[in-house]
Amino acid sequence: ARNDLSGAFQALEEGFSIATERDLQRFRLALVSENIRLLISNGQPEQAVRYSREMTPTGALVDLMPCRNCTTQNELRAIPQVRIALLEDRISDGLHVAKQWRRHCAATGAYRSLIRWDLLLAQLYFVNGDMRAAQRALRDALAHAAQRHIVRSFLDEGPAIQTLLSATTTSEDVNE
Repeated sequence: ARNDLSGAFQALEEGFSIATERDLQRFRLALVSENIRLLISNGQPEQAVRYSREMTPTGALVDLMPCRNCTTQNELRAIPQVRIALLEDRISDGLHVAKQWRRHCAATGAYRSLIRWDLLLAQLYFVNGDMRAAQRALRDALAHAAQRHIVRSFLDEGPAIQTLLSATTTSEDVNE
């Protein structure tokens, strides 16, 4: 939040050491996911892909779909892989997985996760050139976030979401 990128990476590294030392798998996965998000949002896509390959299991993206008894760990494995799919222009794969996770989160009432998946969907649609779908996903995220006073998620997602937010605000101003 303070634009201290080196401090952020240092904090992630310290957290990763603690997670590894204490065998905190979910915490470790969350740190890997955040590290990948941070690398991407700060213009380091090659490092994000390399880090992802080092830290997360490789395989088909469809293997990361939500399942009946899935946990946060399953989701934390899927999120960075959808981000990497977005980077590598595998939009249809990313959309397929993100839509399934969004449905799962909506059905289970996992609203923080639902917001995250809506934001990822918005980015995927945006990069794919489908502005209407991107804005619809963003509006869904905004509606759920407003009820829960969640703001930081939008700020952290980077330029695509900022562009969509500006476009949404501008189009709403024009429509009023």
